[in-house]
Amino acid sequence: MRITSIAFARYRIPFVTPYETAHGRVTHRVGNIVRALTDVGVEGLGEAALDPSAPESASDAIETHLRALGLHVVQDAVRLDEAMEKYLQGDEAMRAANCAIETAIADAGSRWAGVPLRTMLSGRDPSATGITGVPINATIAHRRTEEAASAALLARASGFGTIKLKVGMESSIPSPQAGRGQGVGSEVARVRTIREVIGPDMTLRLDANGAWDEATAIEAIRALEPFDIELIEQPVADIDALARVREAVTMRVAADESVSDFAAAERAIHAADIIVLKPMRLGGPTVARYLAQYANGSGLDTFVTTTIDTGIGTAMALQVAAALPDAGLAHGLATASLLESDLLVTPLQVERGVMRLPTGPGLGVELDSAAAAKYLGPWQEVTA
Repeated sequence: MRITSIAFARYRIPFVTPYETAHGRVTHRVGNIVRALTDVGVEGLGEAALDPSAPESASDAIETHLRALGLHVVQDAVRLDEAMEKYLQGDEAMRAANCAIETAIADAGSRWAGVPLRTMLSGRDPSATGITGVPINATIAHRRTEEAASAALLARASGFGTIKLKVGMESSIPSPQAGRGQGVGSEVARVRTIREVIGPDMTLRLDANGAWDEATAIEAIRALEPFDIELIEQPVADIDALARVREAVTMRVAADESVSDFAAAERAIHAADIIVLKPMRLGGPTVARYLAQYANGSGLDTFVTTTIDTGIGTAMALQVAAALPDAGLAHGLATASLLESDLLVTPLQVERGVMRLPTGPGLGVELDSAAAAKYLGPWQEVTA
């Protein structure tokens, strides 16, 4: 099988409701869909996107890298590993481009071989594992606590076992009258409300997206520990401060934004209890799988999350999650429903808090031509 061309097109899809984190409010998701066409008639799909908070114009850089790396694929496949290594060590746009092209090639290859992508990643026979899906959390990113409570009730009624609640939003609304303690009091009220709504049996984790300074993080986490919190993702942005926060609290601390590339992941493994793997940010499914093995070998658990991707990026993250050892932690994959369209012919199925694995080869999903016509711009093709 040989890749004959790489094609890519930019998408711009509205969020169903504006997506809010400690870093602000986003109304649209922007990224690129990639297709790898082959000489055997098999086509693979991939996706490249930056963090949702990145300006839309930043996608221009992704397209520059898609074009350059695409040329390597179709003109110099012998030295492709060398080219991809450079992209894995580059900036976020380079890693996103690498992720998309690697995923598209792997999707085409595993489709041609007639096996799911997770089999190629893990080397395990999917029929022997008995795995039909992976547990996922419901993400609640509403700034207003009453809206967050309503979303939590809906997640509980839908059968989710784990909720991830965004916190740290008080820190993003400066007030001359509000000192640090008052902000922490608001966080406590928010978390208490959600715990009361979901009851004692559901798992509750928090995500601060690095919004707190070190002192606030320690104060807030200690105040929130009585609410039976599973873990908190990225309470502070700085990796050294993360290590100090971890030492000062009993709640498990997960590194998320700190795990931006392989070098950063090495530092995060010594600063956190859990490593969050975003294949899109890291540069693709292979490096995410390798980092999971590295973290597991160092005694840390891992779980996989998307970067709020369409169904294609989500399917890739799902395949990675299914290739990992079961750590008993829900994965952060229930995010495509936050968008007006996931771009798929058949959406990934979620039943009672479990995302079902597609049964087909490769990613197991297909791009919906009608959705592509509505949300994608013109295709740009790279050929030999």
